[in-house]
Amino acid sequence: MERSFLYRPIPPGWRAEWAAGLASPIETGENRQTRLFAFRLGGEWFGVDPSTVSEVARVVPVRSLPHHDPGVVGGLVSLRGRVVVLLKLAEFLQVSRREADAALQRLLIFRHDEWQFGALADEAAGFLNFPAAQLLPVPATLGRDDTALAHGLFARPGRCIIWLNTGRLFPALRARLAR
Repeated sequence: MERSFLYRPIPPGWRAEWAAGLASPIETGENRQTRLFAFRLGGEWFGVDPSTVSEVARVVPVRSLPHHDPGVVGGLVSLRGRVVVLLKLAEFLQVSRREADAALQRLLIFRHDEWQFGALADEAAGFLNFPAAQLLPVPATLGRDDTALAHGLFARPGRCIIWLNTGRLFPALRARLAR
C-alpha cells in the first residue's frame, strides 16, 4: 500500500502521551487541572486554551502585502493550499523580540469562532497541565489593558507562563485589524 499524508508514522512518545492523558482521572474541586498550550514569544512564555489552537506547523515562507500598512499584520502564508493571515502577536502583546533559533520556531494556527489566523512562535512547548489552585494573579506592573488579556500566570521552575484570555485577546486582535 502506498503511503499518503494521513498514513505516516506517529511521532515518538505520542501514543504514551495520549494514553496517559486518557487514563488520568477527571479532576474536580481543589485538585482540578488547567490544561494550556504553551509557546514562547521572545523571552516570554504564554499559554492558551488548547481548543483555540487548530494546528502547529513548521515555519513556511511569509508573503508580504504590497501597499499595506503592516500594523499587526505580518503577511500571508500558504499552508497546504489554504491562505492564512499571519499576525504579529508578539508586537501586539508588546513582547520584545530577540534572536530565535530557527529550528525551534513554529507557525501556530489559531481559531476563534469562524476566524482563523496564524502567528509565529519562537518555540512551542505543547500541552501542559497545571493545578488550577496554583494560578497566580496578573502582576500589578502590567498596564490595565494588558491585565484584561490575561487570566493570570502559572509558575514553573525556571519560567512563568502567562495564561492569555483568548475570549478578550482574539476580539482585540480583530478590532485592531479593522482599523
